Amino acid sequence: MEEYKRHQNATFICKPIGKSQGKGIFLVKKLSQLKKWSNSKGSPFNSFNMKDAYVISKYVEKPLLIMGKKFDMRI
Repeated sequence: MEEYKRHQNATFICKPIGKSQGKGIFLVKKLSQLKKWSNSKGSPFNSFNMKDAYVISKYVEKPLLIMGKKFDMRI
């Protein structure tokens, strides 16, 4: 919530920890969207299963690309 308050006009990306290939990823622009999702019936916050945990971070609008594809470096 602190990061959202610093960047209120930013888009945030929500990624499930236990999935791959873009499954379960969604974007939010307003904190109210995230609160509504977290209170919903299907939200992982309503269970204690770690495979349903999410990482939420600021979305990078124009990421660096290699041959037109996003990448990450794991060192």
